[in-house]
Amino acid sequence: MLIIGLTGMSGSGKSYVCDRLRGAGIEVINTDEVYHGIISKHGPCVAEIAARFGNGVVAGDGSLNRRALAPIVFSSRRALDALNGITHKYVFAAVGGMIDALEKEGAGAVVLEVPLLFESRYDEECTFTVGVVCPHELCVERIVARDGISRENAEKRLASQHNGEFFREHCDYVICNDGSPDTENQINNLIQIIKEKENGRKE
Repeated sequence: MLIIGLTGMSGSGKSYVCDRLRGAGIEVINTDEVYHGIISKHGPCVAEIAARFGNGVVAGDGSLNRRALAPIVFSSRRALDALNGITHKYVFAAVGGMIDALEKEGAGAVVLEVPLLFESRYDEECTFTVGVVCPHELCVERIVARDGISRENAEKRLASQHNGEFFREHCDYVICNDGSPDTENQINNLIQIIKEKENGRKE
């Protein structure tokens, strides 16, 4: 089974690319959605996060209070690394089960949308990797509009991540999602590559 790791900066438009891939009949797993499912209720992941960052990051219903946690982890690399160290093991255990289920159903390829693909070292599990990039200013504008946060906080979030040059250097395939017509051409080329590799495996 082909496992394609798709990553990129916050605000680069990863979700749009994944929507287009889904529209072409390619299976996509969004690890952020998996993560949100895990932290939406009290469980071992939330308990471990609370043990590290304090009970103030837990909401009244037992779920993770992301608004309380965000200022802590986005202002400290050490705190962010600690959070990722906790969450990755839960997320990728769940993702592994989802991949197994898709393979049993006959899927020949799956795209994993993983913002921290290289940090988690899950790129080592992938057949190939895709980076989605766009100009910094456009990323900032998208984050502010999407998440309703200040420009300053959007800049802090981006400062805690790899930049576009990193993804251009480390990914096997790169899509520049700046809204230009060429973005669609790049996505269509990626779809063709995935389909060809998938068919090659079946032959």
